[in-house]
Amino acid sequence: MNENSRDETTPPDSPPGSLGTALRSITATRSRRWLSAITLLIGLIIPILLSVTLPASDQTFASIASPTQALMSVTVPCVGVLLAAELRRATAPVRLIPTLAAAVAAAAAVGAYGSATSAIAVVATPATEPWGDAAIVAASGPLLQSSAMLVGTGLGLLLRPSLVACLATVVLPLGAWALLGLPADGAAQPWLTPFGAAQNLLAGLPIGLAQWLAVAVLWSGGLNLLGAIRLRGVGPRR
Repeated sequence: MNENSRDETTPPDSPPGSLGTALRSITATRSRRWLSAITLLIGLIIPILLSVTLPASDQTFASIASPTQALMSVTVPCVGVLLAAELRRATAPVRLIPTLAAAVAAAAAVGAYGSATSAIAVVATPATEPWGDAAIVAASGPLLQSSAMLVGTGLGLLLRPSLVACLATVVLPLGAWALLGLPADGAAQPWLTPFGAAQNLLAGLPIGLAQWLAVAVLWSGGLNLLGAIRLRGVGPRR
């Protein structure tokens, strides 16, 4: 994910200016196509592995979908990083909103895909009552992947090179989660960190949605707001 690689950019004189263009740019480079393929492969392989390794009594939609979505959310932000890096390097004025909208749409589709593959894996298992909280958990996938993608775009706007920004999408959230877990109860983790909120969201807990929203505002919204300010203040750079 070398920022200076020719494969990492679309032509600099044609930055994303519409939602359609932004959607096409998600798979416009080799690195983004590889990341997308790896993410989809994770979403296919993990449900299969869990369906054959978990004891029948533990095979539920939540027990398969939760780790599947969590693992996919590791690679999804890196696509956002590369999309944001393209905007940062553009030589002409760029519009951030279409890229963010396209990123969210793609991430939501990935989340829906993970829910679908998990459901198919559950159907193929001998579990007798696997669908507890299935609707909540299934809807959580697109929410989780959307916020993960926006963490990537935000850090992609703020940090360089892209490799550092991709690493930051893992190190910063997990670091914050670990630090906030130092108090005995760790009560702040699900309200202030993506990993903490994701655990409750994917567990189907009613409070998980409120926690995800708080974290989305803080991380997804905050990072992209700072990134937009930086993009406007610094101007196009190579």
